[in-house]
Amino acid sequence: MYKLKNVTKPLMWSMALLLVALATGCSNNGQSSILGTGTTISTAKAITAFSFVGFPANPGVINEPAKTIAVTLPAGTAVTALTANFTTGASSVKIGTVVQTSGAAPTNNFTAPVTYRATAADASFADYVVTVTVTPPLSSIKTITAFSFAGLAGSPGVINEPAKTISVTLPAGTAITALTANFSTVASSVKIGAVVQTSGAAPTNNFTAPVTYRVTAADASFVDYVVTVTVTPPLSSIKTITAFSFVGFGGSPGVINEPAKTISVTLPAGTAVTTLTANFTTVAPGVKIGALVQTSGAAPSNDFTAPVTYRVTAADASFVDYVVTVTVTPPLSSIKTITAFSFVGLGGSPGVINEPAKTIAVTLPTGTAVTALTANFTTVAPGVKIGAVVQTSGGAPTNDFTAPVTYRVTAADASFVDYVVTVTVTPALSSIKTITAFSFVGLGGSPGVINEPAKTIAVTLPTGTAVTALTANFTTV
Repeated sequence: MYKLKNVTKPLMWSMALLLVALATGCSNNGQSSILGTGTTISTAKAITAFSFVGFPANPGVINEPAKTIAVTLPAGTAVTALTANFTTGASSVKIGTVVQTSGAAPTNNFTAPVTYRATAADASFADYVVTVTVTPPLSSIKTITAFSFAGLAGSPGVINEPAKTISVTLPAGTAITALTANFSTVASSVKIGAVVQTSGAAPTNNFTAPVTYRVTAADASFVDYVVTVTVTPPLSSIKTITAFSFVGFGGSPGVINEPAKTISVTLPAGTAVTTLTANFTTVAPGVKIGALVQTSGAAPSNDFTAPVTYRVTAADASFVDYVVTVTVTPPLSSIKTITAFSFVGLGGSPGVINEPAKTIAVTLPTGTAVTALTANFTTVAPGVKIGAVVQTSGGAPTNDFTAPVTYRVTAADASFVDYVVTVTVTPALSSIKTITAFSFVGLGGSPGVINEPAKTIAVTLPTGTAVTALTANFTTV
């Protein structure tokens, strides 16, 4: 027991002196001195540099107060087996219980933050949390997702993404020589030619012709969008009807007199005109009869027994009135009479028409040649023929009338009659001047004796006959 006390008492004094030295010793740059021994113990435990083997250009950013180290590595880097390079004054560095050596094994998985414990020589330590971020791949996105012009937001562009076109329709009267575009894109660059474009800002551009926007993604790929601007035309004053007909009667189009604003339609014989539906062509937005809107080719039908007024209203609210008049063609005529007949050059010898008998008798002057006569005739019938040859009043052909000639007269309704024309030439005047018989009335038994050469006639009468008042009978041509 005495021996144990003799041993522990000096030891206890030595420990006390060591503690005093530690408490009162002068510290310098993380070094501690032990009083009376000349030996120092480091407190240094900072990591002053950090990177990964193979990635010297991507050093970690050390936040000493927060004890964090942030490392950003290039896109595509695998972070499951990285070897760290680090600089530290600590006597040991561990992840968990595994000692870490700068630039050497082991590798570690940095898919999640990793804690490095740096322990100083004096056994104090600090924990550094290392977070690795991999730069995402450069984006290939280069779409314009919205487009309009400053001050004209109510007229957004229509984007056709497959065709890479943007169509913008602006209000009537918009000046398009200096427009500022608003556009939405995540692309890194938008240019027209070499000029960078900024949404909602200068420069302005002239859109009188299509403009090409080149949109460049972060990965340097690009697409071209063609922006076409259309200015809505002023409201039209056009209010013309350019074509008019009736449903079912396309073969009877209306005749439009634009200056007079009239439309005349002639329909076939027998057409009922009380319920006709009109087809018409117009660019005007409004067509009415009275208060009733009219639609081409559709109801309502209308009564055209009297002229009908169509009011045509243009987009600018101006209007004109067209008066539509419908005429029904009368039934085809059955008239096929010849009402007068003669020959050219022989107007003084008109034909005598026997209408019931359908004959025409013409007596021509003595000596007239009848082998090549041209007829003048009057008829309302559309067709006159001799055989198959069409005849024209007063014109060719000539015809031979030495025998009766048949004229076939055909009416508009295709019915016909035949007129037989007979020509007679007056014979030459006779030179015969003989008396071939002579007597007196009541005295026939006493004929005269004619001496032709002597040109005498001798008549012997009964006795007592009074010769002062005789009436002669004679024969002569």
